Amino acid sequence: MPKATKDLNASLEIRGGHQGGPEPWAQTATLTIDVSGFHDADGIGRAGDEPAMLDIASTKEKLLAEFDRAELVALLDHLVRLRNAL
Repeated sequence: MPKATKDLNASLEIRGGHQGGPEPWAQTATLTIDVSGFHDADGIGRAGDEPAMLDIASTKEKLLAEFDRAELVALLDHLVRLRNAL
């Protein structure tokens, strides 16, 4: 079994509204996730400081400002299924 690590993290980039050309996506949102929760990858902390924590309400608002709720839920359901399989 792999050794547990406290520095495990992930970046979740969600894109929508494909347009083609040099800027192909109309909507994008990037979140960094670690054991403490969600961080805004595009927010404060880009100069080497820790990115600001986002509570679940802020995370929801960030995503719903860019994406259709039903499409977002369908996409995230895949992650839920993966979590359940683990």
